[in-house]
Amino acid sequence: MRLLKSPNDWSCLPTSFAMAIGCPVSDFLAHFEHDGSHIQWPQFSDPKRRRGFHHQECILAAWRLGFATTQFELRPRYAPDQYAEPCTVFERAFSDLVFSTRGVLTGATHRCGHAVSYDHGQICDCRGKTYGFGHALENDFSPSCVFVLTPRHQ
Repeated sequence: MRLLKSPNDWSCLPTSFAMAIGCPVSDFLAHFEHDGSHIQWPQFSDPKRRRGFHHQECILAAWRLGFATTQFELRPRYAPDQYAEPCTVFERAFSDLVFSTRGVLTGATHRCGHAVSYDHGQICDCRGKTYGFGHALENDFSPSCVFVLTPRHQ
C-alpha cells in the first residue's frame, strides 16, 4: 500500500479509502458531489466545523470502484433495551481482522475523529506516517471500527 497524504484536515476518510483501494485521492473524490469543505458547524474549529465525509459515502464510492466493504466494531455490544446491562459480542476478532485483511480503520485522535488505511497490520496514516497496528495509540490514533475491503466479482 502506498502512503498518501490527505489534501486537508477533513479528508482523512476518503484518503484512507483511496489508499486501501489503490487509487489516487482525486479519483476517489470524483465519486462525491461535494469536496467536504462546506462549513456546516461554524461554532467549531477545523476540521470539526466542515461537512467532511460520511463512511456511507465512502462505502458507495468503493462499491462503484469494484470493492465491497464490511464493517466491524471494536467492541460490539447489545442489550434487550436501554436499561439492561449490555453484553459484549466479541473483542479479539477486531485485531484478527486487522492483521489478516486490508481496509480502513476509523477512530479518534486527541482532537477529533480520524481514519487510516491498513494492510495486514501495517497502518498508513494520511497525516504522513506508517506504523504497526500495535503502535496506534502512541501515534495518537485510537481505532474503534474496521472497514474490510474486498474486490467484488462482477
